[in-house]
Amino acid sequence: MSKWFIRPCKVDIGNMCRKMSINVPLALALQAKGLNTPKKVKDYFNTENYSFGDITELVGVKRSFEIIEKAINENKKIFIYGDYDVDGVTSTVILYKSLKALEANVFYYIPNRVTDGYGLNVNAIERLIGKGMELLITCDNGIAAIEEIKYAKEKGIDVVIYDHHEPVIKDDKEILPEADSVTDAKIENCGYDFTVMCAGGLCYRVMKSFYEYLGQKYTLEKEMIIFAGIATVCDVVDLGENRAIAKRSLELINDNIENTGLRHLVDINSLESINEFHYGFVLGPCINACGRLEDASIAVELFIEENEAKASELALKLFELNAERKAITLDSTDRIINEVENSNLIEDKILVVYDKELHESIAGIVAGRLKERYNKPAIVLTKSEKGVKGSCRSIDKYNIFEALNKEKEYLGKFGGHKLAAGLSLPEENVEKFRCSINQHCSLNKEDFEQVFYIDGQLPFDFISLDGAEELDIMHPFGISNTKPIFGTKDLTCRNIRFLGENKTIVAMELADKSGNSNRAIMFNGGDRIEDILLKKNYSKENCRDAEINIDALYTLEINEYKDYRNVQLNIKDFREI
Repeated sequence: MSKWFIRPCKVDIGNMCRKMSINVPLALALQAKGLNTPKKVKDYFNTENYSFGDITELVGVKRSFEIIEKAINENKKIFIYGDYDVDGVTSTVILYKSLKALEANVFYYIPNRVTDGYGLNVNAIERLIGKGMELLITCDNGIAAIEEIKYAKEKGIDVVIYDHHEPVIKDDKEILPEADSVTDAKIENCGYDFTVMCAGGLCYRVMKSFYEYLGQKYTLEKEMIIFAGIATVCDVVDLGENRAIAKRSLELINDNIENTGLRHLVDINSLESINEFHYGFVLGPCINACGRLEDASIAVELFIEENEAKASELALKLFELNAERKAITLDSTDRIINEVENSNLIEDKILVVYDKELHESIAGIVAGRLKERYNKPAIVLTKSEKGVKGSCRSIDKYNIFEALNKEKEYLGKFGGHKLAAGLSLPEENVEKFRCSINQHCSLNKEDFEQVFYIDGQLPFDFISLDGAEELDIMHPFGISNTKPIFGTKDLTCRNIRFLGENKTIVAMELADKSGNSNRAIMFNGGDRIEDILLKKNYSKENCRDAEINIDALYTLEINEYKDYRNVQLNIKDFREI
């Protein structure tokens, strides 16, 4: 059973609509965020001239500028060490292109998911030293690489860290690497108020400020903020300050794509009007796919490539790898869900699944699917060359990084943050780890209940195409800027149809007591509708005449077919009445 909470309404909605010349749905959504005056609304939407804090107040930034400037002036070999996901790729691109434009002697290295694993490793450091590395800059990793950075320093390498993950905690004390400069808003007393930037957003902010420090115009700003926005959406970070980056990124990518490789990736995916969905579920997966199935350096190569023919070839490669990744994911997810539901694992508070056949590159995706399906933290493990590796995805009420820290006696390496993490462990420890993390879990039954926050009760009289379209100005949606959810009581479902290959999607018409009606669709919950119909002696195949009385929660969407556009309610939850 889910929980519904309606956000309090502290203003006269009718008066707000008149003063701001807006429709009721937007007024409800804005006031639910505390944006109930013209000035607050103006500030919320003014992302182009958003007033960011001074990023040089973040610990380590000023010192990193001195180190990098010295390295450029002395023509030292600089290596950027990134990561194989979207955030790691985009932050590498931002640093590489920004420093290259300053004529730095700069190179990049993306670790291989299988042979290197996550983050720094001594073998990679040795190889880079062999190539003449004098300055190592990590992005989207480094904060937990205590021994690896110690090794690099012993070899005389300067080290700058730009990360956003949690630092190592030992005996309740924070342990930081012995780098020349450490920048991570997650460390204690970091000096900056906004602590949830992704690596791409951080590196964009840092490079923009570095150019100002050098007294130079950051001519790459528009190109780089697009990549920062892609990272911000794909890394699923809070959209406080990040919203300004994500929104500006979407505005610019729809206006003019300066980056040759990104333009070809957009074209091959046949994208026109790009929104945050396309970042998170089209472009992001293409970028991730090469790191999952081959090598993420392919994506970096695409985004620094200026030759049209070569960029087209690389974009096609990413597109094809993503198609392959989709097929593998579908098969693996179905197999693992079947394993969970036909074993005692389903009773666990923390789902820990070890599947030796799973391609290790999609462990995180499968963990995410399990988390969404059961609303439980999920850890998916698979066999690797050196034991067992896996990924974790968690729910809001469970800090998975803290949980792993308490189980480190069973683990090898691990790192991440509150909602997502990666780990490795010896195979013989898998069952011990599963039992221990569940034994120490303090979550109760209520914590697994899905919670919906309702932006306002919306009578059907106030639902219109104009009102639904008007909500688009609140984009991009994400954590801390969620898509508005509305609720309406005493509705009748009729004209019910089950759609899709597996007949799991439910389309229907919803009508209120006054006879106002709207088309609606439900992507999750079809089994609940089917159960209700069976009690009324209807089947999925024969239910067009059935009627069900419900209270419903939904978002307002625009349904487009050829030249026809209409409002469609996307049902998020319902209760039979």
